[in-house]
Amino acid sequence: MANQSLLSVVAMEGKNEKEVAGNPHMADEDTSLIADHSCTKQPAKHVKHIKGKTYETTNKILAIIRQRGDIYRRGRSLTIIRDNTLLPLSAAGLDYILGQEMQFNSTRYKDGMIVDECIDPPSRALKQILENIEIHDLEDLNAVITAPVITRQGRYIYQPGYDTETKLFLAMADVCDALPFEVTPDQVHDALRFLMSPFKDFSMASPLDRSALLALLLTAIVRPILPTAPAGGIDAPVQGSGKTLLAECIGTLATGTFPTVYPHVNSKNADEEIRKRLQAIMSSGTDAVIWDNVIGDFNSTTLAGLLTSSTYTDRLLGTSKEIQLPNRFLLIFTGNNLTFTGDMPRRVLTCRIDAGIENPATRRFDRCPKTFVQNNRQNLVIAGLTLIRAYLESDDCKTGGAVPNESTASFSDWDYLVRQTVAWIAKIMGESEYVDPAKAFKQLVSSDPELQTLGEMLSLLQVLTKGEWFTAKDLLRHLAAPPPEHLHIANDLRDSLQDLAGNRKIETSLSLGKVLSYRVDRHTNGKVLKKQQAGNKLAFKVVSSIKAEEQF
Repeated sequence: MANQSLLSVVAMEGKNEKEVAGNPHMADEDTSLIADHSCTKQPAKHVKHIKGKTYETTNKILAIIRQRGDIYRRGRSLTIIRDNTLLPLSAAGLDYILGQEMQFNSTRYKDGMIVDECIDPPSRALKQILENIEIHDLEDLNAVITAPVITRQGRYIYQPGYDTETKLFLAMADVCDALPFEVTPDQVHDALRFLMSPFKDFSMASPLDRSALLALLLTAIVRPILPTAPAGGIDAPVQGSGKTLLAECIGTLATGTFPTVYPHVNSKNADEEIRKRLQAIMSSGTDAVIWDNVIGDFNSTTLAGLLTSSTYTDRLLGTSKEIQLPNRFLLIFTGNNLTFTGDMPRRVLTCRIDAGIENPATRRFDRCPKTFVQNNRQNLVIAGLTLIRAYLESDDCKTGGAVPNESTASFSDWDYLVRQTVAWIAKIMGESEYVDPAKAFKQLVSSDPELQTLGEMLSLLQVLTKGEWFTAKDLLRHLAAPPPEHLHIANDLRDSLQDLAGNRKIETSLSLGKVLSYRVDRHTNGKVLKKQQAGNKLAFKVVSSIKAEEQF
């Protein structure tokens, strides 16, 4: 018996992984050879582990993982699909899953004989897989979707399972309904009417807000296919307007389940708290998030960067390790009189609800829109995809777009599939109903209080410095002892600079230089701040936007 066990080890080592994986009869033969009578319950698969050859065990495990169809590489981590959601796999999780499906065996000496014994999955093999995930030949996964989607090239993804081109996994039991190949005008009108029907009781403030809502619905439908997409913003003048309810409807359309609602972060260390929250969201594979009840002027460099990146990258909190994951989640802000500053305005597509009454919370909906969206989600998705396909087939799309020679910075695929589709619908329906939704970005940028303060600061700065080059030290001297005729200008300029600096006090030329440097090349009110190196110092100058284009 001992000799047979030893021969089985030699026989296994003489056969490479591809031979075993490609020949089921050989796999069965090897299983019978390494099986040991001491293992009372035999899993379907067996793996022989030999001390000193852990890499071979690792390769065998990887071969089995590839055959499963539910374990994928997601960024720099391993993840498994469970109940249509993504679960990250730790060493303990992978140990448990492998232990359920396969029996690991090793040989040892016992009473002078070589015998086989059952062992747990070797920890070193698990470590080789999880800590070197980038080098292994595994399928990458961007997201799990539960409804069909359409690509920029017009390819309709409706077959359940993994799609190698988009790296999406469609988790559906049955094949979805087909889209019409040639969409008729009547089908466009019917699809638009049905898609917007759950939201008829939400009073949109203007055609632009209705267009932004339609764009957010289409964004929710195709978000997994988009490398980047703007966040949504649901705005209203007062509480009780239905902002969170509308956001939940959009999130439910995106995922088929009610989205996670997080309260707004409003603290001195807000950006650090936001980093922690985002890491939890991205690591868990959450597909839609509502950032509820934003208060005051809101800016976040962390969120602004994430919204324009197809990949989330950050240091794993509490360690020196880096986490990297695909970014396909939908973010929706809600708030009364939403105000975004810094880089946020051009990254948030906002629609405004205005019921036009003192207490909108007393209104009654004909039906619960959230329940309707959940119960009719697949049909609503098909309606949205029908609109996108109709645009992709249109002459406008083939000749440069509904809004030609223009795109939305940082969101090119979103612009092509969503913005242009809504702008094309506006051409069909008329601007009394819909308009180009990208106008909502411009509206939000123009209402950015920081941009308004910057415009005031540049005008005052140009007068005080007489349009000449100056250093931060020069400006501090001007502010400390201005000419009598410029005293009010200096006071107003000091206030504007402090508003731009926020909580940071401007007490030195270094702190003032940082405030100025951050605003270089931002155009507003026909003016722009330029900078150049003057010896070992930075010099600044306010010029007109036209002159800036000619001179710099």
